[in-house]
Amino acid sequence: MRILLSNPDTIGDVVLRQPLLAALRDAGHDLALIVRPLVTPLVSILAPGARVIPLSANVYDPDLRADSPALDDIAALAAAERPDLFVVAPFQWTALEERLARSLPGVSTVGMTGRRFVALDRGPTADPSWSPPRAVSVAEDAPETRKNELLAGEILGRAVALPAPALGVSDPQRAAARAALARLGLEPGDYWVACVGSGPFTHVRNWRPEAWAETLAGWSRRHGRRFLFIGSDEEAESCERVRALMGESGSRCATWTGHAEGDLDTLLGLIELSLGYVGRDTGPMHLAAAIGKPVLAVFGGGTWPRFIPAGRAPSVAITVGVPCAGCGWTCHLPDSYCIKSVPASEVLAAADDLESGRVPAGEVRQLAPDPALLARIGRESTSAARERLVSLSLSRRNAMETTATLTASLERAIKDAARAEILAADLESARAEASRRESVLRQRIAAAEALLRAREAELEARIAALEAEAKSATASSALVAAAEQRLAAAAAEHQRQIADLEARLARAHESLTPAQQQLTDARNQAADLRVRLAKAEADLAVLASLCRQRETETETLRVRVADLMASRWRKYGQRLGIVMTLPWEREARNGQH
Repeated sequence: MRILLSNPDTIGDVVLRQPLLAALRDAGHDLALIVRPLVTPLVSILAPGARVIPLSANVYDPDLRADSPALDDIAALAAAERPDLFVVAPFQWTALEERLARSLPGVSTVGMTGRRFVALDRGPTADPSWSPPRAVSVAEDAPETRKNELLAGEILGRAVALPAPALGVSDPQRAAARAALARLGLEPGDYWVACVGSGPFTHVRNWRPEAWAETLAGWSRRHGRRFLFIGSDEEAESCERVRALMGESGSRCATWTGHAEGDLDTLLGLIELSLGYVGRDTGPMHLAAAIGKPVLAVFGGGTWPRFIPAGRAPSVAITVGVPCAGCGWTCHLPDSYCIKSVPASEVLAAADDLESGRVPAGEVRQLAPDPALLARIGRESTSAARERLVSLSLSRRNAMETTATLTASLERAIKDAARAEILAADLESARAEASRRESVLRQRIAAAEALLRAREAELEARIAALEAEAKSATASSALVAAAEQRLAAAAAEHQRQIADLEARLARAHESLTPAQQQLTDARNQAADLRVRLAKAEADLAVLASLCRQRETETETLRVRVADLMASRWRKYGQRLGIVMTLPWEREARNGQH
């Protein structure tokens, strides 16, 4: 069976699907994978023999719709694969999966009972009611490896038990890593890979730099370890800050940032030649676990525990079990306590356990938050909820005012469009009248020219007759003189008639010139009216689009208020004795409504 799998996620998600891909390939199915260009080099390792369809569009753009032209090329490439089955691999599908499912008629679509991706700051941009027709039931907080196992069972039609992800590293990748280590002054097997840097979008899900420095410095002093800091260019500055806070231990470390083609191959080699991985939840963490390296990861609660490391080697995942876990990293608190409050002593103790071999397999250490932290989270959650309720109330009021303004503008635009239609009708009448006048003038000119030609022919015939008479009149000079006089008189008459016809023709041309000017003016007026009509239609379309957008935003705000009213935060605040009341609820109790 030809299977098309959509994988628009980053490195970690795709690595965790390696056992799923292997199970499908071992069952004899032909695979085609839709992946980001960044992940393309991994496909030959994750699914040897699978074909790659590179994903050029950002499918997590909140403005992307299923019918967007940006998805036309990918839809054409997917259709060219002629799949028998389309697999929606992510738990949260996007406009891409919706477009492909609808553009592959007759192809069965299978996925999970997840949901459509929604940017929480923008609201849904398309119909969220679509879901895979065949959906296996999964819990959102289940580890991704378990989700993939259930999805594999749905596809294969039988229960399966998938092994941990496993990746191999090639000799060229090791060679690239050895060259990089030589430049950095490190030896293979003499360092741990450390991914501790933060960028603009990862600060909320990372530990404090001071905590990383304290832990790594203590680790280095106790066990004599060196660390290779890895990350992107935007994380280099924060990595150097951690090294500086480590003091003398930091001077024995090195930093490597990927910024060129082939860096993923080098990264695989660097991880394979290391002693293990330490850092936050990242793609390199999953690569290290799949390669078979020990992992020590400090987690937050944004997606806990979906992406805990899965591999054959020992690993420790540490987090604080805050009640707001599962927020999807849309943190409403001043700080992400789920990860920022992890004690450095606990992480250093986990490092000691890994070094001494006291961790036989994968461990999850979820630390219980102390009562002071719980109380702080409760207070700050309540404060954030109040602020959001007030903000939603103000937004709702502003949306209503804006909607009224847009409605008035739309009514004005409709009136302008009506006036434009009237002007267009007048323009058509003027154009028809100008055409009629032009036709009449052309007929008159044609008649005058025909009359002139007839007179000219008549005169030429008379001249020819007189010339014949003159030639035959040789009898006497008197006859010749008479003939010459008659000829002169005929010639004069001919010139007079020609002059008269030319004057009449000039007058006809003079009468034609104003008509032509009127026709030109009418055409210019028609062009101007067309421009004004097009502008009025464009303004009408823009105003209609704004009205729809405002209506969508108002609906999103209404849904958010309902969610907040029914959320566990309000219930939690009520249990703490904090009254969370909306403005209109106070008015209802005061008898104003």
